[in-house]
Formats: sequence, C-alpha cells, structure tokens
Amino acid sequence: MSSITEATTVLSQLRIFWKRIVRGTAWTSLGAAASQGASLAAGIIIARLMGKDTYGRFGLIQTTIAVWSLIAGFGLSLTATRYLSRYRLTEAVEAGSVIGATTTLSLILAGGTSLCLFLGAGALSFSLSGRGDLAGELRVAALSMFVLSLVGVQQGILTGFEAFRGAALLNVARAVLLLPLTVLGIHFAGLSGALWAITIASSAGMVLGASLIASECRAHGIQPQWGVRRADWKMISSFALPAFLGGLLVTPVNWLVSALLVRSSGGYGQMAILTAGVYFRTAFMFFQGATGTVLLPVFSSSSGRDREAFLWAAVKTNSFVSLCGFGLALLAPNRLMRIFGPGFNGNGTVVVVNLAAGGLMLASAPLVYWLASVGRQWAVARSNAVWAAVYGVTAWFAISRGWAALGVASASLFAYTVQTGYYVWVFRRARIQELTL
Repeated sequence: MSSITEATTVLSQLRIFWKRIVRGTAWTSLGAAASQGASLAAGIIIARLMGKDTYGRFGLIQTTIAVWSLIAGFGLSLTATRYLSRYRLTEAVEAGSVIGATTTLSLILAGGTSLCLFLGAGALSFSLSGRGDLAGELRVAALSMFVLSLVGVQQGILTGFEAFRGAALLNVARAVLLLPLTVLGIHFAGLSGALWAITIASSAGMVLGASLIASECRAHGIQPQWGVRRADWKMISSFALPAFLGGLLVTPVNWLVSALLVRSSGGYGQMAILTAGVYFRTAFMFFQGATGTVLLPVFSSSSGRDREAFLWAAVKTNSFVSLCGFGLALLAPNRLMRIFGPGFNGNGTVVVVNLAAGGLMLASAPLVYWLASVGRQWAVARSNAVWAAVYGVTAWFAISRGWAALGVASASLFAYTVQTGYYVWVFRRARIQELTL
C-alpha cells in the first residue's frame, strides 16, 4: 500500500508541475510571439521605408544598445526570477528584499550607464563606424536603453511570481504600440524617430509593469524593501555577478564583430544582411523565451529526479520545434530575405545558417536553466567565455577573408556548436552530484 500511495503522490506532483508549465508556456508564448513579431515587423518597416544602408545602421545601434543594456541589467532580471520564485510563498520579508534590491540596483546602474552613453555618443560613433553619423541616434538609444533595462527587471520579477499572464500582457502592450509608433517616427524623424518609437512603447510597458508588480505584491502580502541590505550582496555575488559576467563575455563580442563588419567592404549593407538573418533567428527563438521563463522558476522549486524528468521533456520538445522551424525555412530562404526588400535578395543562405544556430540554442537552452537552478551559474559563465573566444576568432578570420555576413553567421553557428558540447559535458558532471545529494 505504501508503494501505491507513494506512486500516487509522485503522479499528483507531476500533474501539478506540468499544469504550471503548460499554463506558463501558453501565456509566455503569447507574450514572446507579440514581442518578437513586433520587433521583426518594425525591422521590416525600417528596411523597406529607409533602405538597406539605414537598416544596417539600425542593426549596429541595436548591438550597441545590447552591450550597454548588459551593464545596466547586471543579471538582475534572472536573479529576481530565481530568488523570488524560491521565497514568494514562504518568506515574505526575503521576497520583498529581492524585489527592492534588484529594482534599486537597476535604477542606479541603468541611470548611470544611460548617462555615460548619452554623453559619449559622439566619440562612440567615430570609434564604431569611423564617422560621426550615429551620434544623434545613439543619444536616443541611451534613453531607450534606460527604459528597456528597467522593463527587463520587471519581467524577471513577474516571472518570479509566476505571473505569466501579466508578463505576457506587458509584452503585448509594447508590441501593439511599437508598430504604429515606428511608422509615425520614421515619417517625422527618420531613424531617430524609429528609436523614439521603441523608447515610448517601452515606457508605456514600464508603467504597466509597475502596476502589475504592485498588484502581485498585495496578493502575496509582500512589502518591497527598497535599498540593498548587506545580506543581499550574497545573492548578487553568487548569482547576479556570474550571470552578468556570462553576458559580458558574449554581447561585447557581438558588438565588436558588428563594428568590424561595418568597417569592411560592403559596410552597412553587409550589416543589414546579417541583421535580417539574425531577426529570423530571434523570431524563431521566441519559443526559447516562452519556455525559459517557465523552466527557471519550476526547476528552482523542484529537485532530484523530478527536475531531471522536466529537463529531458523540455529538451525533446525544444529539439522538435527546432527541427520543424529549420525544415520550413529550408523551403524558401530567399523569399524570407526578400521580405526586407529587393536589396536583400540572394542571401537566403544567411537565414539558413542563422536558423541552424538558433536551433542549437533552443535545443540546449533547458540545460542552461537546469544548471542555473542548481547553482551552476559560474559554469554557464564559463560556457559563454568558450563561445565568445571561438566566435570572436572565427568571425575575425571570416571578415578578413572577405566572407562578409555569411562568414560571420557561419562563425556564430560553429561557436554555438562548441558551446553546446560544453553544456553537455558540464551537465553530465553536475548531474552526478545532483542525484547523489
């Protein structure tokens, strides 16, 4: 009888976990699809209305925003998700401290970083492209980065609450505003107007996010503790710091490779082709964002063989989605590129290579969240160092050989292949320790 009771309990727990995953994935899929779809549509609008070279400038500015947002974010979004999901139901004071500390640090870091980018826009423009033609756009990007950094932490907090519906609504609201604002912005102010559209849409999302977080705090009886306590620094050093360093090893390399590509033959035109290919990979990867925001809190609140069972189910699901998406793209890659305009025709191979890299990222993503949930964030950071080293060297070689956007995309695919192998090796070592605890 005891074995039957134990089996019934396990099955009941698995049903509860799967219900959480399915419910969360449904909402986050909606939010991710809206966010990625709106970003892709906005990129197409910019490319078609403003031309290939201007779209290349937009791509370079995007990578610049990503680098500076990394510093402003400091891994605080993931930190909020992991620790809030652990404390929200049992330790209200600790949960309030997590919300207050991550938000306070985000305001300080985002404000300081945005100010530096705003003041240094002219010098940065010369260092990136050899010209001062991006200074005005970079100043607008500084404001955009400030808002996006705060929205990122809000998303992490809502995910920690498992308020997937609210996080999805935040993304949908931004997406609904982004497209009409992009058209109006381009009409009145060109590329700067398109960047203002991102800033305004994200600001509206930030206001909504603050309201949603306040509602969740009231529902859980949590009072945010503003400021950073001495005890919070352990959370920052053990999780936020390695998450930040892991990103610091990736995003600046992308930025430097983009600058090298812009300075090579073809310049902004080749950057436009690469950006278009990456957009398809990003749109294809919305499934990773949808499942990832669910997996981290679920992994963090489970243990042992239950956690491993969820891991392998997620790996199989992501691998299936990767193969389906990649197969569909193989049918007409050149048609996909022509969506951005006639100047992009004949570059379908860039789409194929980017989606192959995206497929590897998607399939291996559950391993990353599993490692983070068992406290192996430093291992994730080391894997990013491996990726950055391989990608940086191979991309530099490809650009120096004149292989342009296709060479850079191929370098990215090779680097992700090496990184996936590293994930598997680290997981096998960590799994043995996890199951013996």
